[in-house]
Amino acid sequence: MSAIQVDRQEEEMKQKAQKMATQAKNPIEKLRYQCLQRGAKGIKGLGRAFRIMDDSGDKKLDLEEFSKGLRDFQISLEKHEIEKLFNDIDKDGSGHLNFDEFLKALRVTFEEFVNYYSGVSASIDTDAYFDLMMRHTWKL
Repeated sequence: MSAIQVDRQEEEMKQKAQKMATQAKNPIEKLRYQCLQRGAKGIKGLGRAFRIMDDSGDKKLDLEEFSKGLRDFQISLEKHEIEKLFNDIDKDGSGHLNFDEFLKALRVTFEEFVNYYSGVSASIDTDAYFDLMMRHTWKL
């Protein structure tokens, strides 16, 4: 797959995510789509930002750190959406988000994964080459 094809697919993914972000009702979906608008590395970047958000250094985020971090990462959510998002992600009800809770909430759905890779695979000539590319990319 050429760099031009990858760039084109990345741009298509960003545009689709932008459209989906405006239609999303659930704060987790809004966050996920806003990350995907930054391309394939958007969610990964937010995962890195988790460590930066952790002002106290205790490897977990309280609501204040989480809210500030989302603003710093330029995520556009209303205050009530941030509070709902925080409470939805905080599965154990501790009042803090740990890294695992945070990443599990942002995980791309199976349908999103299939849709994205269907587009990628359509531009590849053979199944064997697609398989090789995926194994190399994901180090499988």
